[in-house]
Parts: sequence; structure tokens; C-alpha cells
Amino acid sequence: MPSVLSGLHKHEWKKHGSCYGKSERNYFTDAMSLLKQVNNSKIRDFFVTNRGRVITKKNLNMAIKKSFGNTARKVQMICKKGLIIELRFSLKGDPEKDNISTLLKNAKPLIGGCQRGRI
Repeated sequence: MPSVLSGLHKHEWKKHGSCYGKSERNYFTDAMSLLKQVNNSKIRDFFVTNRGRVITKKNLNMAIKKSFGNTARKVQMICKKGLIIELRFSLKGDPEKDNISTLLKNAKPLIGGCQRGRI
């Protein structure tokens, strides 16, 4: 993890991973596997192509659909002061057994989030 020297991994584990149901090592291994799948998708390409621009969730949804099928309602865009700071993915299943497309398809839709923001 890039921020291990600052202790970010401890915060991430305590806030997000401790209720995961697996070990800390498994949590971070699964998280990195999922991140790799996103980074190898059209979503990453969309963000790189549009760096510095304001985009809409509707435009992002096209990249999500190309990457993971009809699952855009399971991805939430989070903004702060007009900047996109996070994408949240609703997942259901076991990342060790299923790819992110399957995990998204099995999950519940997310409500809310911002509809436009700057990358």
C-alpha cells in the first residue's frame, strides 16, 4: 500500500476492513485485486482521458457499462467542493471467487452521490 509509512493502512483496516470477515491480509489482497480490475477497465481510461475536466455521472455510466455490464447503479460518484474524490462500488459475493462484474451484478443499487464533478 503506497501510504504504509503514514499509517493509512491502519485507518483503512479499522474503518473499512475490520468488519470484512477475513484477515487484514485477505482484506488488502482482495482490495488490490478489485482495484486492479478497475484500473484495467474503461473506467480508468475515461478518467485519464478526462483529467481536469468536469464530467457527469451519465458519461461515467457509459464507461461502467462497457467495463462491467449494466451495473452503473451500483457505482456511486462522491464529490467534495466540485471535485470527484471517490467512486464507491456496491459489491456482493467473494472477491476471491468472483470477478468485479459478478460482484456488481449481485449487489444492491446505491442511492445518492454527485451527478457531476471535476476529475
